[in-house]
Amino acid sequence: MAIQNEFIDMVILCWWEFLIYSLQEIEETITWIKSLNPNVLIRIDTNWTFPEKVKYVKEKKLADWFAIDIKWPYWNSKYWSTISNVIWLPQKASELLFPKMLESINIADTMEYTLFRTVQYPIVNEEYFNEIKQYTTNKLKSPHSFNLFVEL
Repeated sequence: MAIQNEFIDMVILCWWEFLIYSLQEIEETITWIKSLNPNVLIRIDTNWTFPEKVKYVKEKKLADWFAIDIKWPYWNSKYWSTISNVIWLPQKASELLFPKMLESINIADTMEYTLFRTVQYPIVNEEYFNEIKQYTTNKLKSPHSFNLFVEL
């Protein structure tokens, strides 16, 4: 049964980390959504630690684009120990994860509608924001925006 609803033009898959599921579960979920409304666009919000899944989703054309928060300059190893301390991640884990995140960012950046954003968290040094701005301006083609942190 297809659902045609002019008010639903996009589904954002963003609960916790959607790409933590198996490739089979990811594909089945998106296929099911598309069976209900073949014209709906699919966006996946991800933390980017699964580049092989980002690549698979892109190649299979399961999603129309990705969105990611770029919280840190993952591409610059001079920041890795500081980032690791702030997010309570062992340095060894950073050395494994951050290159994966960068790989995912680069894969997703080739998709037409991908977008990136950075929340301006008050615990983050202005140097990090400048590094992120420089990188996203010079290295990525997809749009990037800074969002103000609002404490509730």
